[in-house]
Amino acid sequence: MSKISKESLLFKGYSIPNSADFVGNATQVRTLCFYYQDMRQHQGVTVTMLCGNIIYTDKDWEYPLHRHSHHEIIFPQEGTYRCSVNGQELSVRPGAALLVQAGELHQDHLSSGIKYFGFEFGVRQRDTGLPVRNLFVRGSAPQEHVVPLRRREDIEALLGAFQSELQCQPGGMFPVVNGIFQALFWLVLGQADKRVVSEDPGGLNALEELQKQRILECFQQHHMEHMENGRLCQLLGMSASTLGRLCRRFFGMPPMHAYMQMKMEYVKSHLADHPECLLKDLAQSMGFADQFHFSKCFRQIVGVNPKRYLDQVLRQKEKGGSLEF
Repeated sequence: MSKISKESLLFKGYSIPNSADFVGNATQVRTLCFYYQDMRQHQGVTVTMLCGNIIYTDKDWEYPLHRHSHHEIIFPQEGTYRCSVNGQELSVRPGAALLVQAGELHQDHLSSGIKYFGFEFGVRQRDTGLPVRNLFVRGSAPQEHVVPLRRREDIEALLGAFQSELQCQPGGMFPVVNGIFQALFWLVLGQADKRVVSEDPGGLNALEELQKQRILECFQQHHMEHMENGRLCQLLGMSASTLGRLCRRFFGMPPMHAYMQMKMEYVKSHLADHPECLLKDLAQSMGFADQFHFSKCFRQIVGVNPKRYLDQVLRQKEKGGSLEF
């Protein structure tokens, strides 16, 4: 007998859950979704579900220690979910949710009879497309990322609607399941301790907004060049320490990482629009020394090599679905 069974929804080849333990109230869920369309807070970001899982265990099981490349939210349904985040041991019971941020070290300590929903997702700045790493203020403890659910019935209705949609057709309709997940995310974040939730990435003062736009315009104007940190400082008329501080403030990462993130957004867009292009020619046009260096940088940022990404783009276009990395 296997130690763990897993029903998954992956938008890179998904499987269909075969059980429905929750039955959502359609009217209630529809009302919630309209409520979130009116929400003004955090309009500077977009949230996209990348993977949904329902985990069941019939034996004790230790998932290997891993560092998250995306955010994850976990909803225990049966038994106590135990894990460690950045070395701190956590116990989360039904009626609460755990948010694990991108970049954090996470290890599951699963015991027999556990069931939980787990969703991996990405958060990006709406104006730049760059990822948002910090959902919570720096220095907050993992225990503070456990959110008691005051509106538990609403959460379970949304989880039921999510699972029901997957059963209506293979994988469900992405706009529908992603919309349900977005409602789940904002509902949970809205119940988190406001003292530890990170401010809206779009919430900058006027001077900061001008500084951010200057940096973004520089990235955009020179995205097809080979770039180094010193050259960026020269173009912007800033010291390395000032540019580093501003990029961490605006984008949550060092300058060259932010520049490369934006560069790869252009590459991904070009591959989607021109799948017939030669990767060697694309690498040269984007300022890379050779195709090997281009592929290495692409994989570091996107998570797969350019050829595999292009194959997935073509398959997704045939299905008429959405691709998110």
